[in-house]
Amino acid sequence: AIFKCKKHALKYIEIYNSIVDTITITHSLDQHSGQILDVVVFRGPNYETNSTLDVKLYQKVQNKYQYLPPFSFHNSRMFAGIINSELNRIRLNCSVDEDYNVNKALYYSRLTAREYTERMLTPIFNKPRDRLQLMKSIIAKNNSTSQKGKQDPPVIFKTMYCQESTQFKL
Repeated sequence: AIFKCKKHALKYIEIYNSIVDTITITHSLDQHSGQILDVVVFRGPNYETNSTLDVKLYQKVQNKYQYLPPFSFHNSRMFAGIINSELNRIRLNCSVDEDYNVNKALYYSRLTAREYTERMLTPIFNKPRDRLQLMKSIIAKNNSTSQKGKQDPPVIFKTMYCQESTQFKL
């Protein structure tokens, strides 16, 4: 969460932690960045120029990076697809080019450590990735999917009756 002042943040944490006795959120307060899921949101170069927060990839220290080995019995196009998708994810999660290039290089070295060859990786890694274009294609895909969904019949499912199911107004 982002708050205008520390007082509001502490009040939010206090209220949130009082909702359920057995659940307590962990938190850290920082004026410049915050980590959520697999990204760090921070005040970077874009904040200086147009007051937009930047993002960069966050990876846990304990991550083992156990990528599918290239000698497993999968189609070669599947490997290319997995690698391409991960590079797109890295590009989307790094708004600053330098962060993207660092994470891309780390990914490359982790794959070569798993016995991927330069011959296999170079064509995929050399493909240019424009963050804005990737975002536009995701938005376009989501818009076309939501339009298509309006024509599809509703999904029907059957459930056993129980007292709790009355809450759902099925």
